[in-house]
Amino acid sequence: MRETFLSLCRAPALALGTTLMLTACVAIAPPPPPAPPVPELPPEPGSQLPPEVRSIVAPGQDLTTAYLRPTDNCYWYSYTGPVETTELPLRSINDNPICLGAGSAIPAPPPPAA
Repeated sequence: MRETFLSLCRAPALALGTTLMLTACVAIAPPPPPAPPVPELPPEPGSQLPPEVRSIVAPGQDLTTAYLRPTDNCYWYSYTGPVETTELPLRSINDNPICLGAGSAIPAPPPPAA
């Protein structure tokens, strides 16, 4: 009976000791570095669109805010609604997004000089 009583007394002490050691390890570890922000280029008001793009743009889109987004290689524009301004893909007369690259009627721009 005495051995059972001593075993029961040791269990909480062991649990408390383990908890304190783990807490000390967590407190000593440095915090992880913050994630780097994802660069998103803002639209440049009044940017010039290539003639190939202007010739296929559907009406009703604000071309003064249109820009080429490098993350997806598509043209976007800012739609200013009654509550907020939203970035929308620039669409062609056929209601397709206007993007550059493979399979596109618009050639991709040349790579920047190194």
